[in-house]
Amino acid sequence: RLVSSLTGAKLINLYGPTEATVDVSYFDCEPTEEYAVIPIGKPIQNIRLYIVKEGTEQLQPIGVAGELCIGGVGVARGYLNRPELTAEKFVKDPFAGGEAGYERMYRTGDLARWMPDGNIEYLGRIDHQVK
Repeated sequence: RLVSSLTGAKLINLYGPTEATVDVSYFDCEPTEEYAVIPIGKPIQNIRLYIVKEGTEQLQPIGVAGELCIGGVGVARGYLNRPELTAEKFVKDPFAGGEAGYERMYRTGDLARWMPDGNIEYLGRIDHQVK
């Protein structure tokens, strides 16, 4: 609120791992709103975000935590000289139906859940990796 009132600047929360486009979701933080949690938002154009039950391809319903996965044209090809890790984290997108640009899905290892308003809440990691 302070920055917005002094400069007119707008605060936007962006989320995106290195393995995908720098930003894959966004959330506009409104200066007049009070937030208990600031979500990572909704997917940007040409990106699909999925929340799946850990270790499966089962989509989680609204409010249920799971692993955040990224599909779309912003997903990297894999890790340089790390074929085993690439095979583990960059998988065929089971939800894309062969649509061009959506062939791969990146399993982020991030724990998240859909909020009723369509935004995503970041909850942490499913492993002990520091991000």
